[in-house]
Amino acid sequence: MTFSNRRFWLNFLVLLTIPLLIIIFSSGCNNENNLSQTQLSIPSPYFEDGTISWEPIDNASKYEYDLNGQVFTTYSNSVNLDISSTLASYSFKVKAISEDANYKNSEFSNVLEFDSLKLSTPSISSVNIDNDTNTVKVNLGYPIYQQEYIENIIFFINDNQRCTIKASELSQENSFTYFYQLPGELFSAGENKLSLMYRNTSEYILDSEISQTVTILKNHPHENVRVEDGLIKYGDDFIYTDPNGFPDEYDYMLSTQPFYVINYEGNNLRSDAVVVYVDKVRAPKISSCTVSYEENMQEITINLQCYDENFNGDKSLVGYFFDVLEVLTFDENGDLLNSHIFNVSCNDEETLNLSLPYNEWTYNKISVIAKKDGCLDSKTVTYLFNS
Repeated sequence: MTFSNRRFWLNFLVLLTIPLLIIIFSSGCNNENNLSQTQLSIPSPYFEDGTISWEPIDNASKYEYDLNGQVFTTYSNSVNLDISSTLASYSFKVKAISEDANYKNSEFSNVLEFDSLKLSTPSISSVNIDNDTNTVKVNLGYPIYQQEYIENIIFFINDNQRCTIKASELSQENSFTYFYQLPGELFSAGENKLSLMYRNTSEYILDSEISQTVTILKNHPHENVRVEDGLIKYGDDFIYTDPNGFPDEYDYMLSTQPFYVINYEGNNLRSDAVVVYVDKVRAPKISSCTVSYEENMQEITINLQCYDENFNGDKSLVGYFFDVLEVLTFDENGDLLNSHIFNVSCNDEETLNLSLPYNEWTYNKISVIAKKDGCLDSKTVTYLFNS
């Protein structure tokens, strides 16, 4: 072989060796880099209040998770699930992803599998107060299809009371309505607020939302209701007045017959009504007023008819007859001038005459109110003078 041929083959071998050395060197560097990478920690997912969460992984840029076979990416360390009122199955796993060449992605976590649903929001259909048993009956529109998942019912009363019962303590009103009777002691006299929620102790069954709030008005106990100064009072000297005029529409009332209802609206008795049996005095009728003039004296005589001639009732019934009459006098502008008290009763007389001082043309109107201790005052009867 000539010198030139040997030189050729030598150059050829050199040219062939250099790329091989480059490849080998590069491969060695890559292997060295791969050996220096740190693998990210594996997340540990858990479920709470409708959210799957895990602790943040150091040096992770994002996370890749598999939910029921579908793969998603998130930059957060939690995933909110849309839990419905129907039981559904969930399968979840997650791994940490790094965009730093010094770190390797983690392996997928263990698969988290569970069944979950959210309890429906309760519906309060009605509330009734039973004063005789001192209980408050709460009627619920109960979700039958979730009945096996509802363990407890929590009642919220005002801002400082709660009552927890087992769902099995509910009573059934009909196919769709259940009820529970709460102790009346949980409610104070006056206005009360009531709401409730359903609860399950399992971490995978979500509590319901709190129901709408209803207002309950509880009256004072019966023993606080009384007739005082001709008026109905109860509680802390609360004087009852009714804008509808009930029972003012009655000429008189006997406790053995009509009953008086506090919180009577229109033709309906409110569920929190307190029934009170009272007597109301019957007002006499002013049949006439006459003015007499004598020397240095003027007086007015009021002729009263105590009861109708055709009244066939028992005139001895308590509360029917009065024993005090109050006569109010008014001037031509309607302003009160004087109040005159007469301790009189009609007994069995059909008519009664009263006399009081009179100043000529001073009085414009006279009103008479009949009274009896322990009874409601009568209606006010009025007589207008001709000017």
